[in-house]
Amino acid sequence: MLVHATAEVTGPVSAYMGIIEKHIHFNNAPGSNGEKDFYNVFKKMLPTKTGIELPTPMSAGDYVVIESYWKMANVYNVDQLSVVSYLQNPTSKEMFQAGNMQEEPIEAVYENDAEITTVENMPEKMCLTSFRPQIKIRNNGNNVLQSMAIKYRINDGEFINYDWTGNLPLFKSESILLPEIDFTLEENNNLEVYIETLNGGDDDYTKNDTLIYEFTPSFQVGSTLELRIRTDNAPAETTWAIINSEGQTVASGGPYTETGEWISEEITISDDDCYDFYIYDAGGNGLCCGNGAGLFRLAPPSGNPIIAQGTTFGTSVTAQFEVSTVNTETIDINKDVKIFPNPASDRFTIKTSDQQSSDISITNLTGQVVYQTSKVKGSVEVSTDNWPVGIYVISVTNNYGESYHKMQVTR
Repeated sequence: MLVHATAEVTGPVSAYMGIIEKHIHFNNAPGSNGEKDFYNVFKKMLPTKTGIELPTPMSAGDYVVIESYWKMANVYNVDQLSVVSYLQNPTSKEMFQAGNMQEEPIEAVYENDAEITTVENMPEKMCLTSFRPQIKIRNNGNNVLQSMAIKYRINDGEFINYDWTGNLPLFKSESILLPEIDFTLEENNNLEVYIETLNGGDDDYTKNDTLIYEFTPSFQVGSTLELRIRTDNAPAETTWAIINSEGQTVASGGPYTETGEWISEEITISDDDCYDFYIYDAGGNGLCCGNGAGLFRLAPPSGNPIIAQGTTFGTSVTAQFEVSTVNTETIDINKDVKIFPNPASDRFTIKTSDQQSSDISITNLTGQVVYQTSKVKGSVEVSTDNWPVGIYVISVTNNYGESYHKMQVTR
């Protein structure tokens, strides 16, 4: 889906895509009313029913390319499949524009235009200090993408140059494994990658030329871990592995056989090192939710800190952690978090660790996020003037782990 702003766009706007089957014909009526022909039968919302929030405000000339996929199910005639897309204010439900899938090739907004869409192999927490980032690029221009000069660095280090050559038509993508980069791991880190030139000249649209990926030091744990998995409806698709810094697999598991089963794997790692954890889904749709309600969690037996957990992740998830059997300290994050006053009427204070930056998220009992902030050291004051009376859940996450706290708003 290509969303092109021809004028300034403000306010919340989300994009939605729906799969339909335009015409289904039965030789014999499937129901009691005698109907044999059904039109525009809805199949699936992509990627979910909540749509994709657009990065507003957008100026004239800005655009967004949205890619999604669907594992076909209950399709009678593939030739009758189509896509209906629309733009809507998710709050007021005002519709801005709608359209059907067109058979004519899409024309790009610009002639020479490329985008770095993601970093594919970098976890959010790392313990390695030498790494080969793998990025994914996409040609968003009408001209075939044949060459690109890429620069990248971590934190404030020197930029490394990399020259790529290939043959990418419009909207085709390719993964690039960049040369290894050494860096000093700090409390907060970022990988910066940008496109300097393409096809021997300038990019016609530079707003998506730079990607910055933030990461923090990984958790340090002892030698014993527990992996908890609840299988989905396709347990044979689920496997996992733990790999050391030399590329050797030290633990692995799956595939599994029983659907909806709770599995507990106790893992013992003998050597102090930096490790990568991978969990794979061969079907490419994770453990939830189109194929059952599965999930996974990797943590020490105490449950804290959580190294990795999730449900929806596509083909794979990776997380990095450090095993240290010498002077490994177990820290209770709950002791560092204080909330006062509680109950609160118009405002309250959250006190966190002075030694670690914490991310804070507050939700109501329906799961709606009402407050978020990051990189808090010490205390932060939160206003509840516009919050309804009730119970709220405060989540505090830092390198020691994650803790949850109840807070009540009264009047």
